[in-house]
Amino acid sequence: MTPPNPTSGPQGRLRLVRGEAIEEHDAVTTFEACFKRHHRLVATLGLRILGRRGDVDDFVQDVFLEVHRSFGNLRDPGAVKGFVRAIAVRVAIKKLRRRKLAALVGLDEPVDIEPHGVEANQEHVALLGQVYRVLEGVPARSRVVWVLRHIEGEKLEDIAEATSMGLSSVKRHLAVVSARLEEVLGE
Repeated sequence: MTPPNPTSGPQGRLRLVRGEAIEEHDAVTTFEACFKRHHRLVATLGLRILGRRGDVDDFVQDVFLEVHRSFGNLRDPGAVKGFVRAIAVRVAIKKLRRRKLAALVGLDEPVDIEPHGVEANQEHVALLGQVYRVLEGVPARSRVVWVLRHIEGEKLEDIAEATSMGLSSVKRHLAVVSARLEEVLGE
């Protein structure tokens, strides 16, 4: 019988510590493996929340820089995806707020919104462009909540967890954006 590993946590799982391996669903994971596994998720979230392809690379880099800084604080190997998503949401909110401030002082020029797929038809692309123009005018948290719910299809409880908000706050933010979209688009 082999002696227990001194870094083992409950039930023999290894703790998630920067530079050390952990056991996650029968796969050994490091920060590098975390990046490989979740960088597409982060890039997709970045595109859908920020609405600009040109912002995605910097967004992914900023998110994983923050993930790397906080990696040692994660104790539940099964929570890596949620951990990365929560950081991505926080970084997106910061970027949206900075963008809005830059626009107020004339340092950010509006660009075409391009969060559509290759197979999207012109009508769909036009409608999506209108939606993202409305999203540019709502508070950052409201925008993130709306995108997570209506574009990503997340459950309200998961959105509350990812944004560190209560369920009633999530619903309030959804109502703000829905009212604004209805006002502008007339639907």
